[in-house]
Amino acid sequence: RYEHIAKVTGENFNVFKIVKIAEDEVKHSAFLAELLNPKGSHGQGAKFLKLFVDQLNVSDFNCETAIVEAEKYIGPVTETTGGQIDIFIDDKMSNCIIIENKIYASDQENQLIRYYDYGKRNFKKQYLFYLTLKGSGASLFSIENKQKNIKLEVNKDYELKSYKNNILPWLEECQREAVSMPLLREGIAHYINLIKYLTNQSISKAMIKEIVDLLTKNTTNLANANELVKN
Repeated sequence: RYEHIAKVTGENFNVFKIVKIAEDEVKHSAFLAELLNPKGSHGQGAKFLKLFVDQLNVSDFNCETAIVEAEKYIGPVTETTGGQIDIFIDDKMSNCIIIENKIYASDQENQLIRYYDYGKRNFKKQYLFYLTLKGSGASLFSIENKQKNIKLEVNKDYELKSYKNNILPWLEECQREAVSMPLLREGIAHYINLIKYLTNQSISKAMIKEIVDLLTKNTTNLANANELVKN
């Protein structure tokens, strides 16, 4: 039934999947950076960035003066410095947000160590986020260097964020803000649907509710569902 509804509404049509950027982290970073950029082509100033810093619990960040860069080069790679930051945001108050964006790619050696070092050396306050589809942790390959006696600690030196629990709610807020701008609104809608596809979520909230209602209708249904999960 919901497959039929999707055909009628065109819900399955997604520009991002058609042009095959679903697994391309560089393209994801470029799209997110454009929305976050106060000078972006969306024409909404710092509105989307303000929603973003609220979603990620970033405090005292001056969104109006922020500069957003995708694929920011920070120097030649050494054990503890250099590399290319996926999304970098800084303001005139010497605060910075560093986002390492992971869709399916593996960590590089000392990657978060190098980015943390850059933020610490050049800014008064930094927020280092490790962004994955569902909030996976960074590998020791990225956060630990035994020779230099360095090991970053999660929730102290960096934070885990996810497309499922952080980016998706933020995008939905952006979409609501863009309700009167059809092209922008629908562009965000296509990306929202892509994120739901990548994180194995149904596009239809009505279908999710109906499935939950069906499973919890009686103990037999719930027990059968539990057996399916186990297997």
